[in-house]
Amino acid sequence: RTTVGWSVRSAGESPAVGTWVDHVYLSADGQLAGAALLGTRSHTGTLVPGEGYDATLEVTLPDWADTDSATLIVVTDAGGVVYETRREADNRSDATLALRHVDLRGLSLQAPDTAQSSDALLVRFNVRQDGSAALAGSWSDRLYLSRDAVLDAGDRLLASRERSSAGLAPGQDYTAEFDITVPVDAEGNWFLIGASDAGQAVKEVGFEANNQAVRP
Repeated sequence: RTTVGWSVRSAGESPAVGTWVDHVYLSADGQLAGAALLGTRSHTGTLVPGEGYDATLEVTLPDWADTDSATLIVVTDAGGVVYETRREADNRSDATLALRHVDLRGLSLQAPDTAQSSDALLVRFNVRQDGSAALAGSWSDRLYLSRDAVLDAGDRLLASRERSSAGLAPGQDYTAEFDITVPVDAEGNWFLIGASDAGQAVKEVGFEANNQAVRP
């Protein structure tokens, strides 16, 4: 989510009176046609010539790919309630917005090649932030034991580690360490699966499928 702010001023010769609604849009091409409506904010009162107001609105941006040319568009009195004698052309204000994403990518797991039931092991899970924006927030990394190297509801959760960052930069790595005990009934061939952001707390637009690393 992000906060959009704008200012409106009465530039006519007569007071603007009543209740009107300002609309906030996001456009991929700078055009209002086809733009996504992010939210609205109403204003009630009287604006004498030269008087104005400031407004803000917290909005949720759509899941769009990276771009440098997205445009925030604010249209005041979007419903045309205030009579402006064919002066509506200046009711719109634009600002360019660069859209970026974050991407937690599971790189590798470091663990012994073999182990026995009840062994205590240290497993390291290497993760890289492969997005185009810094990641700020909290998430959970988890380690599973699986028969088939595909994470599903039948796999065993061995350990979980909470993580948080004020700004994990693009290209920055980290290592999650798990101290585990091999289940006493684990026999035969198994796979370890490391899953970053296993609870999907981090919004990774289009990049949720690469959060895991697998080791036999």
